[in-house]
Amino acid sequence: MEGCYPDFTVVDEMASVTLVIEGHRLYVHREVLAAWSPVFRAMFVQDFKEKSMAEIELPGKKVEDFVQLLHCIYPPIQEITDSNVFHLLPLTEEYQISEVKKRCEEYLLTRPGSMELLITAQTYGLMSVLEKCIEFARKKTLPELQKDAFFKSIHPENVIQILMMRCGDLEDKLEQSRKMVTERDVRLYGCINEFASGYGSFCTECKSRRINDTCFNCLKMFRDKVKTKCDEVRQIRNQMPLLL
Repeated sequence: MEGCYPDFTVVDEMASVTLVIEGHRLYVHREVLAAWSPVFRAMFVQDFKEKSMAEIELPGKKVEDFVQLLHCIYPPIQEITDSNVFHLLPLTEEYQISEVKKRCEEYLLTRPGSMELLITAQTYGLMSVLEKCIEFARKKTLPELQKDAFFKSIHPENVIQILMMRCGDLEDKLEQSRKMVTERDVRLYGCINEFASGYGSFCTECKSRRINDTCFNCLKMFRDKVKTKCDEVRQIRNQMPLLL
């Protein structure tokens, strides 16, 4: 697939400007760069020294990264992948190439959230990716967050948002747990009240609905009832465990 992309190191008589990066010359077109980048447009149109220069040196850049960027603005347009997205983002930010930056963000949205990706999102203002990563971070406990190597690099406002959302989640769980405890207690007290009432099933021997402690059949029915209610209490507790 590499052969499908333009080779900018080859002299092109149609090229209108040469970019010099790490000693390499890239032969490109002012019109293309200006169409994609307001920074290059200003460089070529306004009263900057580069306006009339045939060769423009770009110090501090890596030639491989810049070629990747050129492949994203010259047809056939190169796809954003794991191998180029993090090299492209600094260049799209510096040269304000919003369309390529948008494609980078769309690609990163397909990746799972992480603390490292959160740092990338806040660095380059990728708000959708930032929101996704904050959702990821809110599920971690405070000790887990503090142990993460990227935690100290999170901007304070994002840390506050993560912790506020985390507190909200814990409060929701606490309220849900309180409701479950109340409901469970009501059902448990109901079982206890049945014992306290002293009433049982109708006894066919002593003809009584109240437990007669001198009647063997009443005591047997009461024992069976206790066993049934204990099983019911155990089932209630298993079905409604505390959340916290």
